[in-house]
Amino acid sequence: MTETHEEESQEQQSHDNLPPRIRSSNYQALYINFTEFGVTPWDVHIMLGKVHGVGAQGFGIEEAAELIMSPQHAKAFLLALGANVSAWEKTYGVIELPSNALVRATGDETKDGKDSERVSSAEPQTTDIVVSHPRKKTR
Repeated sequence: MTETHEEESQEQQSHDNLPPRIRSSNYQALYINFTEFGVTPWDVHIMLGKVHGVGAQGFGIEEAAELIMSPQHAKAFLLALGANVSAWEKTYGVIELPSNALVRATGDETKDGKDSERVSSAEPQTTDIVVSHPRKKTR
């Protein structure tokens, strides 16, 4: 038996241990290129959307769905996503982000624009991850 066949067999066995799945009648596949994260002490919110209308007028975001999960599940999700991205890069090569990729955290600055320490707050924080599209300046 080749190593590849053994790996495939082990992977299949691990999937065989999962409970059966059924697909919801509301199931849909989404393409997204915009995410916005919000956190509270009790949960993590991930808004999924799509950038549209890129042009002279700038761009807009079409919100498609929102994921809401416990912080514990969000951490497990992060680990699983990281492992899958690493596996993809190992197979296909390093994923380069465009130089105009924007990661912006909001709610972490004081009124004068300086970073503030956030100790414990029930106020939600958000982080936007979007590939920015340059807007033409209008006068």
